[in-house]
Amino acid sequence: EPTMVAACIDKGLMDALFCADCFDDCQAILQAVHRVLKPEGIFCFYSYSQPEFVLPALQKTFLTPTRLWQSVQVRHDVSNHILWYVWKKAPAATAKSKPKARWPPQRR
Repeated sequence: EPTMVAACIDKGLMDALFCADCFDDCQAILQAVHRVLKPEGIFCFYSYSQPEFVLPALQKTFLTPTRLWQSVQVRHDVSNHILWYVWKKAPAATAKSKPKARWPPQRR
């Protein structure tokens, strides 16, 4: 059911797909999780991959015109080896709003 889940945790699938260069599959997972999360719901996944590699590869989903995700935080575990990516879904009003079109179109 859409918008029924408050939080979702992934323990290794995202990291495995990312390490296998399956970025489209990672995007599909983010979109599927976004669909079932409640507004302002949380998606967490664990990864050994550093943010400078993970975030640019996943920015397609994060930086959409409708702003599907409100924020992404990256935290280290106690051993400082595993990273915890915490994605927060945008509030309902933001997630459903469409980008404003300019009318009339401006000439250059």
